[in-house]
Amino acid sequence: MIFFVTLKSFFRSWSVYLSSASLLLLLGIATHTHVLGERPKLATVLMSDFLYVCSVLSMIAPILIAIKVFAEPRMDGRDVWYETAPQNKSSILLQRFLAGLVFYSFLLLLSCYFPLYLLFAAGASWTHLLVGYVGLLSLGASILAVSTFFCSLRFPVWVSALLSIVTLALLLLMWKFSQWTSSSWQGFFAYFSLHDQHFDAFRRGLFKTGSFFFYMGVTVFFLLSTHLSQKNRRELL
Repeated sequence: MIFFVTLKSFFRSWSVYLSSASLLLLLGIATHTHVLGERPKLATVLMSDFLYVCSVLSMIAPILIAIKVFAEPRMDGRDVWYETAPQNKSSILLQRFLAGLVFYSFLLLLSCYFPLYLLFAAGASWTHLLVGYVGLLSLGASILAVSTFFCSLRFPVWVSALLSIVTLALLLLMWKFSQWTSSSWQGFFAYFSLHDQHFDAFRRGLFKTGSFFFYMGVTVFFLLSTHLSQKNRRELL
C-alpha cells in the first residue's frame, strides 16, 4: 500500500516531471558533446563513455528522489500519514525507499535510448549494457540510501540536501584523500571511493563482485542508520 502510494506521488508532481526532463536533457547534451565528440570511436568506447557520463548525472537524481520521498512530506505535514500507519516502521521505511529506487530505475530506462542505438546500429555488446546498468542501479541505490538518512532527520529540506551533497562529495573524493596518506593507508581510503574505485569496472562492461557488494553494503548501512535514528527519536518522544 505505502509502496504504491509513494510511487504514485512521483507521477502527480510537476516538479518531478520538470526535474526528470532537465536531467534527461543534460544527459542528451553531454552525450552529444562528451561521448560522440568529433572523432569516430569504437562502439565499446562509446558505451563506456556514455555510462560514465550517465553515472555522473544520475548521482543527482537519488538526492532529489530522497527529498521528494522523505523530506518534502515532513515539511508540508503529509508525513503524519506514514507515522500513524499500522505497519511496522522498518517496513514503511523499506517500502518508501524501494518506491524511490523503482522511480530511479524508470529514469535509467528512459536514458537507455543511446545504448540501444549502439546495440542495434554499431554492434555493441548486450553484456556491456546490462553490466553497466547494474552498476548505475547499484551506485544510485547507495546514494539514495545516503540521502534517505539525511532527509529522514528533522532538518529543513535545504539542510538535508546540503548534508547529502557534502557526504557524497566526501565519498567521491576518497581516492584523492588516499593519495595524501601513507602507502599503508592508501588502499583503505581508496576502497571507500564511491565512484572511481568501484564504478570503473561496470562502465567497461566488467562485473566486479567486490564493488557490487560494496554498494550493497553502503545501502544497507545507511538504511539501518535511518531505522535506528527514527527508532531513537520515537523513544525520546
